[in-house]
Amino acid sequence: GGPGRPAILMFGDSSWQDVESQESRWVAWQRAVEELVVDTEDKVVRIVILELGAGGNVPTVRRTSEACLKNFLESGADAHLVRVNPDLPLGDDSDHFAPGGDESHRIISVMARGLRSLQKIDACVARLQEGCTVEEAAEAASRVQ
Repeated sequence: GGPGRPAILMFGDSSWQDVESQESRWVAWQRAVEELVVDTEDKVVRIVILELGAGGNVPTVRRTSEACLKNFLESGADAHLVRVNPDLPLGDDSDHFAPGGDESHRIISVMARGLRSLQKIDACVARLQEGCTVEEAAEAASRVQ
């Protein structure tokens, strides 16, 4: 094998190779989640999309996250997007997710860097799994350097 690379088309990318099977799996996964939401009639399915460090120079990831959020909401899920970005943490879609949009409350903005945020989330989840209260878990996460 060669060096790893992100599966995303970049500027002037002459070595880009689209992988049709990968796209098919992505679409199948999205459909499966949407079908799960529709088929689960007895309770609301809660979905969180975690997006780390997707900036404005190549907005493909940001658009994809918001499109998934919109589709999951339309399927009936209680869905949110946690956007971790120190510079651009707000929603982009002016009709729905940007400040003032009808679904802007669905974007949880975290103005921080990705790794530190993951470490804090991990600490918080670990404490919750131990049976701590949300407040105690948040306190543990705040101590992560």
